[in-house]
Amino acid sequence: MGGSISLKVTQLGCNLVIVEKNLSAVGEDVVHRAKYNGVKADAFEADIKRADEVQRLVEFLKQKVDSIDFVVSARN
Repeated sequence: MGGSISLKVTQLGCNLVIVEKNLSAVGEDVVHRAKYNGVKADAFEADIKRADEVQRLVEFLKQKVDSIDFVVSARN
């Protein structure tokens, strides 16, 4: 469901960063399809239950994005 929501917001012009504990082909496909929609899209592998990985994510986001408008959390 997270992928569907993510793609919908890209159709509305929102840029996208997918964050997954184990980056999957599904996440990479969503990034590819988002770019096809004409927005910036990237993927980052992190376990957000671990403080050190959250810090890596924060540093990544500081370099890649100007602001965050939405956060979509999807659990399988």
